[in-house]
Amino acid sequence: MKSIVLVVGYTDKQNVTHRDVEIGKRLRGADVFAIDDDPQSALPANYQSLILSRAITKFGLLRMPVPLSVLLALDSIDRDDLIEAYNALDAEGSDGRKFEVLADNKVRLANGLDLDGVVYDVAEFGHRITG
Repeated sequence: MKSIVLVVGYTDKQNVTHRDVEIGKRLRGADVFAIDDDPQSALPANYQSLILSRAITKFGLLRMPVPLSVLLALDSIDRDDLIEAYNALDAEGSDGRKFEVLADNKVRLANGLDLDGVVYDVAEFGHRITG
């Protein structure tokens, strides 16, 4: 988990400023697929904020997940700090392993899936299924 205090923070309608943030969740495939399916993710700033929304486990007294509108309302300094903290958390969990594209339809996952001590870290995609 990464804890940070935002420089500016987010001030809600009740005039309460929220600055204490914890990023404590690493995204899973299902999270990334859900973000990709969200029409709001078409814009790069929105995509990055949607990732942060799912990774943040505490943002002051706000309810989780953090609404996209809150993250987009942040000062660029705060957004940069959140992105840096998320990237640091992600790097810590990878132990130096990185996602790697092996072919147009094949990737090596940074962490893979551990089943009974065997790590499956290569995913190969076939043809899309049609109706």
